[in-house]
Amino acid sequence: YQRTEIELNLCTTNPEDPLLLIMNEDALLKDDNPNKGTLLKYKERVVDYHLKVDSDLISSFDLFSNQYVKKIKIYDYLKSNKLLILRSFETCGCSNLRTLKKSIETIAEVLSREEISLDPKLLPSIIALKIEASKELQDPDLYNFDETFLLMSEKLLNDEEAEESINIKKKKFLRLYFGNLEGYKFVRAFYDEIKNGYFDWSALKNEISPDVQQQDSFTIALWEAAQTREWWYLSDVEYTKWINIISEHILSDQPINTANLVTAIVYLNHAVDRSCVKLDPEVDNRIKARISDNARSGDESFDKDSRRYLSGQSKIWEPYMESYDETAKAASISALVPKIVAVIRDGNIGSFIEYINTPKGLLAALSEENMSTLHEIYLLNPMFFDDALILIKDNLLSYRGGRMIPEVEEKLSKIRSYVINLLGHPAIDNAGRHRLEILLRELPEVGADRKEI
Repeated sequence: YQRTEIELNLCTTNPEDPLLLIMNEDALLKDDNPNKGTLLKYKERVVDYHLKVDSDLISSFDLFSNQYVKKIKIYDYLKSNKLLILRSFETCGCSNLRTLKKSIETIAEVLSREEISLDPKLLPSIIALKIEASKELQDPDLYNFDETFLLMSEKLLNDEEAEESINIKKKKFLRLYFGNLEGYKFVRAFYDEIKNGYFDWSALKNEISPDVQQQDSFTIALWEAAQTREWWYLSDVEYTKWINIISEHILSDQPINTANLVTAIVYLNHAVDRSCVKLDPEVDNRIKARISDNARSGDESFDKDSRRYLSGQSKIWEPYMESYDETAKAASISALVPKIVAVIRDGNIGSFIEYINTPKGLLAALSEENMSTLHEIYLLNPMFFDDALILIKDNLLSYRGGRMIPEVEEKLSKIRSYVINLLGHPAIDNAGRHRLEILLRELPEVGADRKEI
């Protein structure tokens, strides 16, 4: 008869001596634990006092992170993302202190590499993998997906499919961790770290260190103004300070995009209204001139999201934006024309498709210069010519009845006329003529064409 470890401890202990039994009761009471029956049998007889201590993630987090207090970069990062890390554990229903410790150690190891900056949005993914590793790490492909997988899989899977399906496993993982996993290559890198104890640092660096655009001093000044808690309730002296900072940048020669200029308008207007300071007319004129210049250069940085964010102050910035959208759109289309010309001359159909998949690119492709270039290369590359016109036709038809592409019917009619005129080209052979006739039949008869017929 073999006694369990618990029974041996009980039997070899002097009954007169006090006994302190420290254990993970939840783990011992699992159905697959051989000690479960023994614990249930002896607990009520032997244990006089039962004290349950819950895992304290908050204080444990401070304890584990304090070991990095002398490593300022790591300590500050952990401190600033403490809430996100703890919330991820809470969301996943995990309170295991060992897993928390290992997660912090992994994060610290990544941050110890000076050339790597860890985007905080990836932290829940690391934690999800660490929790998985504390149970049973599965094949790395299981963890390589994004949050849209659940929506897609609902349409692709039937309930009758086998439970072991990889898709069903992925769905279960998503539901358990609320989608806390990003579909990047770094998933495999962290998998290798957990499974084999090493990182592929070169691959990891490329995936988790986003390219951080260097912000100019004007952008930083606006950001600092927005972060000032009392911005809307400053003193005249403080408002004067901000007016001078923003005005100085506007009057300088450094480039400022339209989104930042509009934000500056809002801040300046409020500062002037709330204080006794008057805005220098030169600053106002400079703003208007800069916005006009930006429009002519094709700057469309003041997009829908920016407008929505500043919609409450639209009465302030709208007067500055007259004709801005049309000018900027026309400039950006003009800028695409020479690029598409080069693509046509190279016969690069892949790049041509990429350009005309956007409304601006399609309008640029329909310019006189591009259509003339298509005409020039017809005899040299008739297949490209046929494919290009068919693609233009298909894309135009997709915008029928909308506002993004104006006068679609007229543009389709011009393409038909263009092909009809080309049929009279003296250098076209019978094969070329046959292809053009087929292309003409595929082009819809619209507007004036119908009347003629």
